Amino acid sequence: MSGSVPEAVSSAPPAPRSRGLTVVAGLLAAAVVAVLGNVVVALLARAAGASGDFAPLHLSAYGLLTVFGVVLGAIAAPGSASPTPRS
Repeated sequence: MSGSVPEAVSSAPPAPRSRGLTVVAGLLAAAVVAVLGNVVVALLARAAGASGDFAPLHLSAYGLLTVFGVVLGAIAAPGSASPTPRS
């Protein structure tokens, strides 16, 4: 059509994800991996003869403490998630 304005194509990069969202996703992934590791250890301990009544081998005993440890570890090492390497 004559006189029509061509559509402008934006060359701007997509908006980056929020740093907070990235940190929360990383903490969640780390907590899931850590809890799964604990599950494997608990299953191996039971297979090796540990009693099923032994409370520390129950998910309810170590799950919350594992997540707590992951969060405390992230707080204690704030520079480890730095986007720029230390020299």
